[in-house]
Amino acid sequence: MTRLTVRGLTNHEIAYKLGISSETVKSHVRSTLAKLGLHSKSELRLLVHTLDPWGEEPER
Repeated sequence: MTRLTVRGLTNHEIAYKLGISSETVKSHVRSTLAKLGLHSKSELRLLVHTLDPWGEEPER
């Protein structure tokens, strides 16, 4: 789910791809952000790209 979030997919798009509800995605994203001490998906993307600068680029 984090990989899809970092790629720039919306909660709805992630839910559709994984066959789960948008609320489940929202809950997991919120939990991930809290565990990492982050406040937004943008901060998560920045962290992931800082740790793995040669990783995949976000989808748009």
